[in-house]
Amino acid sequence: MELTQKVKYMIPIAGGAILLLILSCFMGLTIKQDEMIYENIHLSAKRLFDSIVITRRWNASYGGVYVQKKKGMESNPYLTHPDIISDSGIVYTLKNPALMTRELSEIAARWADYRYHITSLKLMNPKNSPDRWEHDSLEKFEQGVKETTQLIDIKGEKVFRLMRPIFFEESCSGCHLHQGYKIGDVRGGISVDLPYDQIAKDLAANRFKMLGLALSIGFVFFSVFYFVIWKLVCEMSYLTTELAFQKNKLEDLNSELDKKVLDRTAELKASEERFRTTFENAGVGICHTSTDGRLLRFNKQFCRITGYTTDELYRLKFEDISHPQDIEENLSQLQRLLSGESESFTIEKRYFRKDMSAIWVSVTVSLVKTISNEPDYFIAVVEDISERRRLEAQLQQARKMEAIGTLAGGVAHDFNNILTPIIGYTEILLGEMESGRREKFFLQEIFGAARRAQDLVKQILTFSRRTECEKTVFNMALIIKESLKLLRATIPSTIEFRQDIDSDDCIVKADPTQIHQIIMNLCTNAFHAMGDNGGVLTVFLKIEEISGQDTSLEVSSGRYVLLEVGDSGCGMNAETIERIYEPYFSTKPKGEGTGLGLAMVHGIVKSLGGYISVYSEPGDGTVFRIYIPVHESNSIPENRKKVSGEIPGGSERIMVVDDDAIITSMITTMLSGLGYKVIAENSSTEALSRFQSDPGAFDLVITDMTMPKLTGIMLAQQLLALRPQIPIILCTGFSLQINAENARAVGIRAFLTKPVLKKDLALAVRQALDGN
Repeated sequence: MELTQKVKYMIPIAGGAILLLILSCFMGLTIKQDEMIYENIHLSAKRLFDSIVITRRWNASYGGVYVQKKKGMESNPYLTHPDIISDSGIVYTLKNPALMTRELSEIAARWADYRYHITSLKLMNPKNSPDRWEHDSLEKFEQGVKETTQLIDIKGEKVFRLMRPIFFEESCSGCHLHQGYKIGDVRGGISVDLPYDQIAKDLAANRFKMLGLALSIGFVFFSVFYFVIWKLVCEMSYLTTELAFQKNKLEDLNSELDKKVLDRTAELKASEERFRTTFENAGVGICHTSTDGRLLRFNKQFCRITGYTTDELYRLKFEDISHPQDIEENLSQLQRLLSGESESFTIEKRYFRKDMSAIWVSVTVSLVKTISNEPDYFIAVVEDISERRRLEAQLQQARKMEAIGTLAGGVAHDFNNILTPIIGYTEILLGEMESGRREKFFLQEIFGAARRAQDLVKQILTFSRRTECEKTVFNMALIIKESLKLLRATIPSTIEFRQDIDSDDCIVKADPTQIHQIIMNLCTNAFHAMGDNGGVLTVFLKIEEISGQDTSLEVSSGRYVLLEVGDSGCGMNAETIERIYEPYFSTKPKGEGTGLGLAMVHGIVKSLGGYISVYSEPGDGTVFRIYIPVHESNSIPENRKKVSGEIPGGSERIMVVDDDAIITSMITTMLSGLGYKVIAENSSTEALSRFQSDPGAFDLVITDMTMPKLTGIMLAQQLLALRPQIPIILCTGFSLQINAENARAVGIRAFLTKPVLKKDLALAVRQALDGN
């Protein structure tokens, strides 16, 4: 209420104040009348001058304007050819810029209240002569003055005069170049005359109209203010009270909001710190990359993966650390992200580290966009998969070798069955033929070739790790030294031989012949790699302890004998290294190698529970490292004495069982020649029936392993069930299911591998019959 009372008395005061303000403004406007009139006329004159110059420039840009020549119209006497005649006979005369300006001024003087005049100190037309004021102005323009004005009385009326210079422009050169002007020189001026009194009268009339309008508006405003605003003031009184209440409430809310903002800010800082910690300490590399490939942000793991420092990475693009062969696919995937075809992608590619070594990485990339849905940057999550790729390659190699080994075993079985009659019959013929005959020489050659084929099959089975060798405990250093003595005599003198053999405790359990094969094959390959130019061949043997933390070797922890054979030869590339253990793969010329050497070495090492590795670079030689487990027993058994003497025979009854009639015929011939009574069966089921009919009719059974319906093991089990003490000899070309140890476990007396020599067969038969 107090506020409304104050306002009730203030409204008339406010109305009076508004009225006084309007009158004061009018009085001030009246005082400034002459100044305002002068400024308005000055501005009008400048605008008129600008319009004249614009018109003149347009005319000059075309060299003048042709108009139809009418009666009484004179041609421009200062032009050489002012007139032209059209094809229809109409005459046109040229109005140049100066003439047009003068004629327009004459029209303005007749029809309007102003005029203008173009003039110059270098006249071409007397009609453009300046008056005294214009002449003085032109001289001032020559001195750099930009504008002159004058207020004078002409015939009792005030006239405002303004004059500004015109300059020599390129469009003026057609008419005035001969006068010696240069671009930018003052060529003349244009004066503008405006009726000062008439314009001042119009402005004064407008001012009184504005005063009346202002008083009317003031009266209306005062009335509305008094009768309408009054109610609003009353409402404002209520609103003021309410506003004070709401203000206090708002202050409370602001305090609560400030607290929430502080709490939320603290949470955001904590979240940001957690994100930064996660980003920096993530177990995978994280990198932010701009859409043009620049590396923006990256964590510590990314630096460790690439080998670069933070400052170095800021100067690189992702193409700089990518393998050239992977960039095209990478860019294609990034383009699919930018086009919206995919949301993310994962590729396996190669990075070049700072030391220029190549590593394999798995990169998962997604695109981050701005609020306006525009591409901002890429996020790449990078994982070093070099170790995984290495293990995958090793697994693939192992599977390939296993598959090849399985194939080799099958081939060996069939080949042994083929060699058995060849070797057997050849040996029989050799035994029956008199010495000195030419045919016996041929048979000896056939027998030698068949034995070489037999050795080749043994090499294949050794590679596939499917043969059972007689393992003994011995000092590997002795075998290596013995082998190197033999090699020294065959290696060219151009090759320097270096060896360091630790002979103390290199005790292993293996077949000595296999160790001899390993060193011979590796050294032979080494001096072939060095060729006629010679080089250095190194052989080292020592004990090495391998811990469980060493994941680079495919062996468990423990003590190993390390055999290292190196050369300074031509070396191998990565593609060759991937294939060196494949049977029949060879880099040697045709006829200089079978390609089984390294395949056999690989098979022997794996069968001994060892590991073989190779390092080679083209032009930088090759180093093979072979790890064989140390045999921890300190005792080394003496070698068993070899059985010697003539081939033993007998008169016992023997059943021979094999599904191949040629083989049964050959074994029958061999045994019959030794005095035995032999019955041959080519069916295991028929052999079982004959034995069932009279189990005591035979003293020994010789059976093949792989046969239809009943295998050799199954037949042996059936025979032993009928007669537990019957001696049985099992023969096989090759079998994964049976070996000598397994055969003895089921009661079989002897185990022979095809092809069988006559002496080996005779000894096995005699030992089985005698119970040895």
